[in-house]
Amino acid sequence: MNIILGSEPADKLRDNYTVLELETFTKQDGSSVTAYCVLDLVPLSEMAQLESNKLLHESFIREYNNKNYKFCEDAVEHLIGKFNGELDTFYIEILKRIKTV
Repeated sequence: MNIILGSEPADKLRDNYTVLELETFTKQDGSSVTAYCVLDLVPLSEMAQLESNKLLHESFIREYNNKNYKFCEDAVEHLIGKFNGELDTFYIEILKRIKTV
């Protein structure tokens, strides 16, 4: 998995790669930037479910931003191991954050 910053670079890669939003950060100057992961390898066994996994990931990010932590805790059970396991540490980190809120 590669991580890139900014919507513009992410949009340029979407035609050839699986690009998923991770988090939006506020920079020191007050502006914000969004981090995305770029997955270049998705296992063949996951291809049939790729779109539904992407939708669940997008919902996970949206609900995390909306502080709907129960949804995130439930969704992560279905996301762990998906995307070749490349986002597992991200999901685990988000769960750790939720538990401290």
